[in-house]
Amino acid sequence: MLQNLGMIRKGHYVYADSSHGEFYVALSKGKTESAELPDELVELCHAMARFSADGVEVVVSAPSGGTAIGKCVAEYLSELLGRKIPFVLLEKTKDNLLAIRPEDVSRVERRSVLIVDDVLHHGTTVRRVLQIVRGIRGTIAGVSVVWNRGDLTPSDLLVPFLYAPIKHKLVSYLPFGFPLPCPLCEEGVPINTDLGHGKEFLARKSAAG
Repeated sequence: MLQNLGMIRKGHYVYADSSHGEFYVALSKGKTESAELPDELVELCHAMARFSADGVEVVVSAPSGGTAIGKCVAEYLSELLGRKIPFVLLEKTKDNLLAIRPEDVSRVERRSVLIVDDVLHHGTTVRRVLQIVRGIRGTIAGVSVVWNRGDLTPSDLLVPFLYAPIKHKLVSYLPFGFPLPCPLCEEGVPINTDLGHGKEFLARKSAAG
């Protein structure tokens, strides 16, 4: 379905955990809360909300392709539960790290939190979000993503539940050959710097000489 919607791009991409792969998933047309979502993706967001509704008080997302998805899930949860479910978007610091804005701490502290993202691979971003929420004494209700492409389980993330309407594992590679060598690097396929983390990877590689 995602491929038919033009959301799966083929090339040479660097993911959040620095692994490489041939495919990149761009579920929305931007990384803002107002980014446009196709109707089919809205339906998946509604499915995520229905599964995750029990006890949720706030939705938290990282600033990524999942931003608009998190907002959509929060809005539909508000409709289902008949009360406002706030949406809290984390921010990136100057060092490219995730952080919560001071004014949002009280919206998450001691509340039941649903973590929402677009694609779950190795879980690097979601684990950082979980760490932030737990660090301000938020209670993790669960994690909901559109696509669990890394075949992760709730026990991998230490969460009550992990829901994904789409489950299809894709292979990724590390650039230094463990556990699998990156054939894209070996073939000299240029790294995409427009999507994913290719720009940061190349900058680190250049700095290291």
